[in-house]
Amino acid sequence: MENESLWTGLALVAQERLQRLRRQMYRRRLTAVLLSRLPHIRYLTNFSGSAARLLITPDSVHFFTDDRYEEQVRHELFPLPGLTLHITREPVSYAVQQGLLTGIQRVGFQAESLSYATVLEIRRCWKSCRLVPIRDRFGELFISKAPVEVELIRRAAHIASQAYEAVLGRVRVGMSERELVLPRKSLILLGS
Repeated sequence: MENESLWTGLALVAQERLQRLRRQMYRRRLTAVLLSRLPHIRYLTNFSGSAARLLITPDSVHFFTDDRYEEQVRHELFPLPGLTLHITREPVSYAVQQGLLTGIQRVGFQAESLSYATVLEIRRCWKSCRLVPIRDRFGELFISKAPVEVELIRRAAHIASQAYEAVLGRVRVGMSERELVLPRKSLILLGS
C-alpha cells in the first residue's frame, strides 16, 4: 500500500511538472516541445529505458519508444492526461505519417541532446514546423524536488548507508570487489 501511495504521489508531481512545462511553452509561443533528454523524460513519465522521445502539445503527450520497451512502458508510465504511446523505431517520420503535427508551427527541442543528423531529419520531415532550440531553459522544471521525491532520496541514502556499513565490516586487505559484494538477498532486506 505504501508503494502505491508513493507511485500516486510521483504521478501527481509529474502532472504538475507537465502543467508548468506547458505554461513555459505558452510564454515562449511554442506549440509543441520535443523532449529527448532521458532524465527529463524519466521525471515526466517514469520511463527508465534508454530510447524515448516525448512530443508535448498543449493538450497531448506523445511518448515514442521502440519495440524493445513495449512491455516495460506498459508497467512504468505514469497515467498522464492526454498520454498516447507510440511504438516505433522512426519517431520523426512516424509523427508525420500519423498526423501528430497538425496545428503545430513552433517546436521547441533540446538541441544539446539531439545529434545533428536527427535535427536535419526533423527539419526534412517536419517542414511545416519551425524548430526552436530551447537549450536547457526547461531544466528548472526538473531541478526542484517535491516532498515525495525528498522522502525517496532519504530512503535511498539510508539503504546506501546500511549497505556501506555491512560491507565495511567484511572488507579485508587483498579482497576483490567480487568477494566483497553483498548478496542480493541482503540488499532486498535493507529495502533496495
